[in-house]
Amino acid sequence: TTEIYTLSLHDALPITTNMDMQAEVAIDLLSEIKFRKVVGCPGTKYHVKCNPNLDKKVIEGLGGICMDEISMQIEKTRIYANHRTPVRMSQWESRSQSIAKDLLLNELNSMDFGHYDIICKSHVHYYVALDQGTSVGFVCPCWKGRDEFAKNSVNPFAFNPSIGYIMFDIEDDGSFSWTK
Repeated sequence: TTEIYTLSLHDALPITTNMDMQAEVAIDLLSEIKFRKVVGCPGTKYHVKCNPNLDKKVIEGLGGICMDEISMQIEKTRIYANHRTPVRMSQWESRSQSIAKDLLLNELNSMDFGHYDIICKSHVHYYVALDQGTSVGFVCPCWKGRDEFAKNSVNPFAFNPSIGYIMFDIEDDGSFSWTK
């Protein structure tokens, strides 16, 4: 079997303001997981600006490859991942809408681009899992708590992040399960 972990480290709660040290701590902690291969997406470019991309530093520090968009196949399971998930804080009641749209487009475009079994997105700091029968979509949880942005948003109750990760267990026959 193959296990896949999805982590969003971009906004990790700092134990220090030294960004290099934060990346080193993340690399040390994640090195405890025995990966066969590490592939990851960088976080929001807006937050990085002229600073080094710590997502990339952590991914590469684990011996991995950092790409804006990931399309891969593990055993018989086809997976797509990227960071960007559109969000409107004023529409908190429809958090599954974005991933539902991606799953529908996956079905509609499968003749031209192939069918993905798993679609993973992030960016918005909350967890959503949506199973549409032929594919499953996820908005991945994060590693960021409430901050000044959340406290001062239009609706401060709409931004309550889901802290954690998703682990996929992929069997040789292409069947899979996941744990949040």
